Amino acid sequence: MPSPIVDTYTFQGQSLVIHSSTPEVREGIVGLLAPRSADTAPTGEKPLHCSFELAEEKDFDRVLPIDPSASAENGINLLLGEESYPETRFLGRGQAWWRQFHGLGRQYWNLEDSRYQAVLTPRAFGDHLPLRYLFAVIALSGFLRAKGLIPVHAGCAVVGGKGLLLSAKSGGGKSTASLILGQGGHPLLTDERIFLQAVGGQRYQAATLSDVVKVSRPTLERFVPGLKAREALCEHAGDLYFKLSLSSLPFQDRAPVSALCCLHQTGQVPTTWAPLPKAAAVSGLFPVTMPLQQPEETRLVFEFLMDLLKAVPCYAVGVGTDPARAVAAFQELAGQL
Repeated sequence: MPSPIVDTYTFQGQSLVIHSSTPEVREGIVGLLAPRSADTAPTGEKPLHCSFELAEEKDFDRVLPIDPSASAENGINLLLGEESYPETRFLGRGQAWWRQFHGLGRQYWNLEDSRYQAVLTPRAFGDHLPLRYLFAVIALSGFLRAKGLIPVHAGCAVVGGKGLLLSAKSGGGKSTASLILGQGGHPLLTDERIFLQAVGGQRYQAATLSDVVKVSRPTLERFVPGLKAREALCEHAGDLYFKLSLSSLPFQDRAPVSALCCLHQTGQVPTTWAPLPKAAAVSGLFPVTMPLQQPEETRLVFEFLMDLLKAVPCYAVGVGTDPARAVAAFQELAGQL
């Protein structure tokens, strides 16, 4: 078997050593990661080793065996388009565990050894960019969380040099607002999952691990016509996937956090904003951001988010239907910071 292709990627001081079994796997996995600007040097902590390879499901036990003593439990089915895939979790000794989506792939985490492995079927790897995102980006959240990089369910755009976190309940306009700001010339980090890091003195920095965004065709045509369909990485289940750094929208990989904007769609023309009590901002971050498997992790993330809410001003933003007026409203808000 040929030697794996090894890439070292530094994310906010944390080294990720990525082992890809083939050039195809490398392109499909490393290609999801955002290009880094002049990054901080590695902290010297143990790097996280991540391995990715392809195999048919019948060969999973040979490629990525599960400890026979691990206890199995049913998880939540994974929906990809209109298809559902059963999940099984296997809890091993210490901080080791496995997860398998039947017909798609298997994952293994060992937090003590800073090691992550994934194997996917060739068909799933080629057909499902969302699955690769799940296996290569979301899967690393637990490791990065342990290093003080807290994943938050929010977009982030930079307006007048101010990093605005864009939070909303499902369907609340988070992605649409992010893309409207990008269409308006303001750099985007991401529309979905951002990592936050305390940098001292009640200051926080946002950084994105991946620059891939998902856009529905109606959103593309109505709000971001400058983002051409020909630039898309792929189309899956009616959604187009774009790599921001290769698109016509401005991209930035990190930004200081200046405000948290809790969004809702009004259905009216104008976009409005007003200060929001900190307690009311909580619903925009919970429960998606909270890890629930480990009580200690839950406590640490809860305390981090409470400190963030104390330090960062919060605003309620009613996102209207006129993109130009929405951009102007966010510019006005950022000008007050």
